[in-house]
Amino acid sequence: LGDEMLGFLLSSGFHLKSPSSSRRLRCSAVDEPWGEASIPRKEWNFRGYKVAYRSCGEENTERPSLVCVHGFGAHSFHWRKNLPELGKEYRVYAIDLLGFGFSDKPRVGELCSEDRPVAYDYDNWSTQVARFIEQVVGTQSFLVANSIGCVAALQAAVDYPQLVNGVVQFDPSLRLLTVQRRNWIDNITAPLIMKALVNLRPLASFFFENLSNPQTLKNVLKLAYHDERKIDDQLVQALRAPALELGALDVFLAFITYDTGPIPEDFLEIIEQPTMIVWGENDQLEPIKIGRTLADFPSVEEFVVLPGVGHCPQDEVPEQANEIVKAFVERHSSSAPKISEGEEATSLVQGEPSR
Repeated sequence: LGDEMLGFLLSSGFHLKSPSSSRRLRCSAVDEPWGEASIPRKEWNFRGYKVAYRSCGEENTERPSLVCVHGFGAHSFHWRKNLPELGKEYRVYAIDLLGFGFSDKPRVGELCSEDRPVAYDYDNWSTQVARFIEQVVGTQSFLVANSIGCVAALQAAVDYPQLVNGVVQFDPSLRLLTVQRRNWIDNITAPLIMKALVNLRPLASFFFENLSNPQTLKNVLKLAYHDERKIDDQLVQALRAPALELGALDVFLAFITYDTGPIPEDFLEIIEQPTMIVWGENDQLEPIKIGRTLADFPSVEEFVVLPGVGHCPQDEVPEQANEIVKAFVERHSSSAPKISEGEEATSLVQGEPSR
């Protein structure tokens, strides 16, 4: 989240009556408002936890594979206008990061099946993406990501280069509230706000419950979308449903207080694969003025500006986004070798990253 989003959440959009916590129940597939574009939800196991994902075009076995990674508060639904179209030519997958969407939401610090503590950070998410490519997709893949998903995708590409062909980034998170970027005022106020939200759990619960209110969520989405007509009831319902699940509040608190870890520049300095950045010119969450500086890295082969578009181009202008992805993939695609199976393949992800 950018400074603008956090400021908005802390200052406006709240309702006096908090929704009942009794509604925090596991949502079934039939609750999801995909409508005519329904794409079945599938499951995969990552470190003992259920991970949800969707796919299209799996019959295109001789074509490149793509893995889509969502942003904060979103999930595979946010690629609803991309999977069907890209799936006509490629094998395309969209994954729910652990803690988001309909993937499991274990407690922070809980030991997973590999005796590693659960953490909602880029180390874990990038490993999840890499493991997914290896175990589900089975071939080197292109990563297509939005917002915080871009940072996870970049880390996966850097840490596991043998699995990733290239990265398309839509409005990557600049992580403006991290320790690396904060000014002296933010260094005083941000930790205080974070500490208050964590220590005063009733306040945090009230804060989060109101955030999941449909009208509040719609107001938040107006920061992410320049064309408010694209904020339909289907989108609001789809993004709201996972927030009603048990554990969603803890994931929310864990992430908004996660002020360490990498920023995009850390990876753009060393990534070996081709990457491009696409930015909505009217993005209110991640200001393009700062984002343009990322174009100075030699690894960024192209920086595309989309006028009249906000933070989520893949959903706001899917036709343009899909064509951009296709062009990038065709420029850099070759016959992606299948990832070898067995002990050697497992070590690619479980071993030490290449950096």
